This record gives sequence, structure tokens and C-alpha cells, in this order.
Amino acid sequence: MDNFQARVKDGAIKFDLVYEREDFKNYLLSNDGDYLEITCRKKGDQKRTSSQNRGMHKYHQDIARMLNDSGISVPVFLEGLEVDFTPEMIKNIWRKIGKKKFNRVKTSEWNKNQVTEAYDEFNRHTTLHGIHLPFPSKEMQGKELDEAIEYEENTLEENNWK
Repeated sequence: MDNFQARVKDGAIKFDLVYEREDFKNYLLSNDGDYLEITCRKKGDQKRTSSQNRGMHKYHQDIARMLNDSGISVPVFLEGLEVDFTPEMIKNIWRKIGKKKFNRVKTSEWNKNQVTEAYDEFNRHTTLHGIHLPFPSKEMQGKELDEAIEYEENTLEENNWK
């Protein structure tokens, strides 16, 4: 799938960079006679970024550890037991937030603002228990974010969820 970024001004498409205009023109010429589906969205409506994705996985891992270290656990009603949080449990809670707030379960379908809203909602609840963990940012070491992704991918493979 090819993506092009442009502005609309006075009813016309304006490209900020000359090469983007040329790439778009060449794309149209190479698909001459074909039917194309063109989707337009405002820049703020873009899907979550790869940094946000890595940050979410890192956050799920770290907040699960913090909740467990604080003695907060998840009741398992069938057995009357309580179990420790896992990053997967946190992700499922985030999915439930997304379903209620945005009518979207898959976090991959969330836009940038929705990732922030889900974090704010979840953080509101953890702070009631005295736990606050800032959402991982670009300033965070790239290595830490990469480790979170690696952990997530390994866990998904182990559970045949990939």
C-alpha cells in the first residue's frame, strides 16, 4: 500500500515536497485504467505510531510488575484464588477500555489520541491504588522498548496467539 501526504488548499491537493508530488503522479500513471480506493484522513487521525506501540508493550510489562510488587492481584472467581498480573492481562484491560470508549477492541486500530486516552483512563485507576507509571516516551532507552517488544512476541509465540 502506498501512502502520500499532502494538504488541501483551495480545493486542490498540495504536496509539501516536490518528490512526493512526483511519486504520486507516477503512482497514478502506473495504475492507469485501474480502480483505486483512496482513503483520506486528517493527520491527527493517523494510526498509532511504532513508538506508541513499543511504549504500550513496555508500559503493560512495567505496570504489571508494579501492581504485583504492591500486593495488588487479580481475583480468579472460579477458584476463589488471586493471581498476579501479567502484561497480557494489562493488554486485555486496555482492549476493554478501547471497546467501551472507541468501539475498537484491536489496539492496532487505535489512532494516536486513543492510545493517550486509554493510558489516561487506566492510569486514573492505578493511581487510586497509589501507583503511577508515566507512559514510555521517546526519551526512554530504545533498548528497553525493544526488550518489551521481544518479550511480547515471545509470549505470543509461546501461547500460539501470533
